[in-house]
Amino acid sequence: GIPGAFLSMLGISSLNEIVNQQGYTRPDTILNLLRDSIINTLSKNSENHIVQDGMNISICVLDLKNSKLEYAGAYNPFYIIRNQSIIKIEADRMPIGLHVVDKPFTLHHIQLEPKDRVYLFTDGYSDQIGGEENKKLKRNGFKDLLISIQKKPILKHHILLETYFYKWKRNFEQTDDVTVIGFEVE
Repeated sequence: GIPGAFLSMLGISSLNEIVNQQGYTRPDTILNLLRDSIINTLSKNSENHIVQDGMNISICVLDLKNSKLEYAGAYNPFYIIRNQSIIKIEADRMPIGLHVVDKPFTLHHIQLEPKDRVYLFTDGYSDQIGGEENKKLKRNGFKDLLISIQKKPILKHHILLETYFYKWKRNFEQTDDVTVIGFEVE
């Protein structure tokens, strides 16, 4: 809806400022600064009532030379699939925005291995209603889907994920934005 679109535009603008103009590259620092920027902007425009809008986001920085990944997340975890097993890297359980307890975001350091497949995603895929029972796919269904496509080349995953999504969704309205980013370590 409109509040989400506004928050997304505000977030993109703030991210560009933080990363491209101020030069920050640590994921946790970026999220902390992004949260401060969003809260300050929304507070200025809230006319004395508390604004409860927030967004979920994942940020990773990849060191290709050393196969190291730094990650921080606001509600959105990410997955590494290694040898047909999923490694879940947890996000902090707080949004970019006002929260009951605001604490600094956690920086995760991950050593990647050759053939690891990394997936970052929004909750739109797993929250989509559909299937034979008209229910959400949920995170476990999404994990099962990711495991099921691992024998296929990574460059085919976008087609497999999109095809499955529309088959799952059937005639239901799309409930949220859907973004899945995946890559394989060489």
